[in-house]
Amino acid sequence: MPSFSAKPDRTASSPPKRIVFLAFEGFLAVDLMGSADAFFVANRVATRPLYELEYVSAKGGRVTTAAGLVVHTRPVKDVLSSRFDTLVVAGGPFVEDAIRQPSFIPLVQRLARKARRICSVCSGAFVLGAAGLLDGKRAVTHWASCDLLQSLFPAVRVEVDPIFIRDGDVWTSAGITAGIDLTLALIRSDYGGDIAGAVAKRMVVFLQRPGGQAQFSAPLRAQITSARRSGTYSQRVHRREPGRRFIGYRTGARGRYGAANPRSYLCKEIRQTHASQARRGRTRRGGMPCPKCK
Repeated sequence: MPSFSAKPDRTASSPPKRIVFLAFEGFLAVDLMGSADAFFVANRVATRPLYELEYVSAKGGRVTTAAGLVVHTRPVKDVLSSRFDTLVVAGGPFVEDAIRQPSFIPLVQRLARKARRICSVCSGAFVLGAAGLLDGKRAVTHWASCDLLQSLFPAVRVEVDPIFIRDGDVWTSAGITAGIDLTLALIRSDYGGDIAGAVAKRMVVFLQRPGGQAQFSAPLRAQITSARRSGTYSQRVHRREPGRRFIGYRTGARGRYGAANPRSYLCKEIRQTHASQARRGRTRRGGMPCPKCK
């Protein structure tokens, strides 16, 4: 377990660190926004500008995210005149299209030469891989793309489970929201655990998640299995049929499905999906283990 003890306060005397975010058409908004918001919150909790955020794309102007949001960017050439602290490359479902553009990877390489450290979020690792910035280094990306990253860039040592990896001056994160975890680690490296912890608390996230990017954990597998069977508890209880007595879920009263309160349904779900009490932990309602599930 790494130490989160605060380092000496360097916020008062140091100028803001320039963070340059590289966007492309069809990037995933949270890959960029999650990290940017964490840096912004760091400025707020420190009550002084720790970070200066800049957003660039190959040609500048309006860049549209995969979900249709529009981000206004500056051309990459505008930030190449001087060095900056951190380059953050977002990922997204259209990252392959960006990589195929003849001028894109050379721009990434030029940006990397100006940055003190280089970061990717989620499938942004493919951009770094195509630019040769991950050769000989450990790296991670979204769990569903790790095998592809390894096959495309055999010189990279791809690991599947870590939320983020730092190898020298190159940082890579796992899928999507893991970019926030990576950013908290950057803030902790820059300004210590007190600032990073305050940011995590303000954003209501873990300073360090328990475990790796095991998205298909036992609880999630159980939830997916349950949903595939016949819908969740709330769907069942709220499904009213003609001639049937119905009282809503929030009243706690019985409907067509008898005394199927949230806790008893969860216990039934645990038994039906063969997930033991040890794997599922305490029940979500009431916090006490059910004797039937032990």
